Amino acid sequence: MINTPFFLTFTIGRSRQYILKSIGDFIRDIKNENTIAYGKNLEFKHKLSLFDGRSARLIALIADEYEYGGISAARTNRNYFYYSNALANKALFLSKRGLDVFFDLYQDQEIRMEAADMAQSVSLIAANPDIRFKIDFSKENQCLALSTSMAQLIGLGGEKHQYILHRGILHRTTEGYYKTLGPMIGAFSGAAKNAVLISKEDATRFMTFLYPRLKEHNLLDGDADIYDIDADYCPLVKKLYFDVSKGDVLCKVLFCYGEQAINPLKDESPKKSRNILAEYKLVRGRNQDC
Repeated sequence: MINTPFFLTFTIGRSRQYILKSIGDFIRDIKNENTIAYGKNLEFKHKLSLFDGRSARLIALIADEYEYGGISAARTNRNYFYYSNALANKALFLSKRGLDVFFDLYQDQEIRMEAADMAQSVSLIAANPDIRFKIDFSKENQCLALSTSMAQLIGLGGEKHQYILHRGILHRTTEGYYKTLGPMIGAFSGAAKNAVLISKEDATRFMTFLYPRLKEHNLLDGDADIYDIDADYCPLVKKLYFDVSKGDVLCKVLFCYGEQAINPLKDESPKKSRNILAEYKLVRGRNQDC
């Protein structure tokens, strides 16, 4: 998902646009300020001062990516050589850094995108996409069913940001949102009917680790009662007991699951499922405060 190749092709002109057939020649013409004709109605000296502000910044990005980006791309993307040969000189592969710069340049604008047999206008928006998952309990299979109606997603990885292409919008996502959604997209890519079944054995781990993150980023449409699927699951309750001994204040910490209390400083294996992530955060915070 993150290694999806992203290429740019360019046109140049005023009232009429001409396809830029060779990026390398264009960069050399800019550096040497050559006079070049693209057709009967377009011939000019290639000086940066003749381009508008955004176009001049785009040319700077093209030059940087053409001279340095290809080396980085070849090292980080195994698809680079195939696509660079297939598209010859008219397409520019964007490095991770280049993708971030390009997005900044065209944020809140529309670009033309072509993929396979599809062509559409794509808006560049710095916001998380509105994608929702639904959790149901399957009594027949005794498991959780996680489903979604989301359309096919394409992920792009920048140097500082992560992106998701969804329904005609290229979203620059927040870090926490992408870390949560990214693995979900991978899981659903080969799923039948856009649904993934979570077994009884995995339900507790799902509710402990992934469920809170899905809820935090507003990715859930509905809830399932965890007690329906895992009778051994109980929420973690933290209890503190204070005492005074010889002028010192003592504190005893217990992690409680239902009626069972666990001393976090001892190696205990309770019958009920434990929320290891929450326990770890509490113990780590307690040690840092000492």
